[in-house]
Amino acid sequence: MDEEEEKKVEVLGSPNRGNPLVEPTFKMVDLYRTVSTPNGVIEYLFHYNILAPTRTCPGKDGHLCGRNMGLSKHGSGDGQIWRCGVRKCRKKLSLRHHSFFSRSHLPLTQLLVLVYYNFRELQMRQAAFDTGISFNSQTLVDWASFTRECMALSLMKFFRLLGGPDRVVEIDEAKWFRNKFHRGRLRKGGWVLGFVEVLDSGGTGDCLMLRVNNRKAETLIPMIKKFVRPGSRIRTDEWRAYSSLTRCGYVHATVNHSQGFANEQGDTTNAIEGLWKHARFFFPIGGTRIEYLNSYLLAFCWKKKFGNKYEGWQTFLNHMALVYNPYRRDGNRYLEEGVAWEWYWHPPGTDPELEGDDEEEEEEEVKAEDDEISSSDDSEWEG
Repeated sequence: MDEEEEKKVEVLGSPNRGNPLVEPTFKMVDLYRTVSTPNGVIEYLFHYNILAPTRTCPGKDGHLCGRNMGLSKHGSGDGQIWRCGVRKCRKKLSLRHHSFFSRSHLPLTQLLVLVYYNFRELQMRQAAFDTGISFNSQTLVDWASFTRECMALSLMKFFRLLGGPDRVVEIDEAKWFRNKFHRGRLRKGGWVLGFVEVLDSGGTGDCLMLRVNNRKAETLIPMIKKFVRPGSRIRTDEWRAYSSLTRCGYVHATVNHSQGFANEQGDTTNAIEGLWKHARFFFPIGGTRIEYLNSYLLAFCWKKKFGNKYEGWQTFLNHMALVYNPYRRDGNRYLEEGVAWEWYWHPPGTDPELEGDDEEEEEEEVKAEDDEISSSDDSEWEG
């Protein structure tokens, strides 16, 4: 990402309290005022370019028209459509063409309320009541997933490598959704690799959390090399998979948790342990299906980077318009540039269940993560 794009992201993306370029917090009363009329919703989405406010006619039957299209009243759907004024063309396009909402037939009012409720992490039962959608409907689950996916894709688009010379990155791996103390219904869970920058002030900077199928060196080291700049000072525990980090061009410091929370030089992994604790609060009670794990993790990282559930709404809409660009001719809503993010859909590493990996050996060596997280110092965390 070049310098101009980084400046653009900084304006669009960070909460920047007191910055006149950032709009004030969007509250529930503002939402209801926006959705009070169908035209109000459309104008609001035009404002953020989530729906294209202008259209150029793409033509039809393989013939390019290129004329400006106009809005015409329509008896169904959103009440308006794009129509080409050239008599020989008369091409029609939906108001939602190639947008974030293009694959739904629900009214835009309901959809905007659903997305807002999911962004604010409000209860699904409340969203169902306020939108009139059945609580048992798959629609609620789908749009919660779409909202998280939008944040995940946005984080991918604007991601910058972590760390750098004289900068500290703490790294750890943890087993999520496993049986604590081997009690309760059997749950296999999944491995998660986490990164967090530690600032000179003692606070935390950008973070990244992603699902991996195992915690072997051949899985973890390539991911670290992909997302952390060479020359960074990396802090980890003494898990053997990290032993080659020094040979990979990093300054590696380890902490033996069986002896304490800091090594002789004062290095700790408190920041990443605190990150685990806060990230777990982001998940629904009872956890989620393993295939949804990455979307939750990246949505959590997006909110830490660009704004929490109270301050990041306008930023989220700006990013939605960039990720789901309504002007793209092919309608592809995924990304073309940036780091290769194929792991989002296909987590790296061999699945132990498929390959008969040494899962039992790894389970025996899993640190007492729950005890460490509950007793670690969270003062370095800045939400």
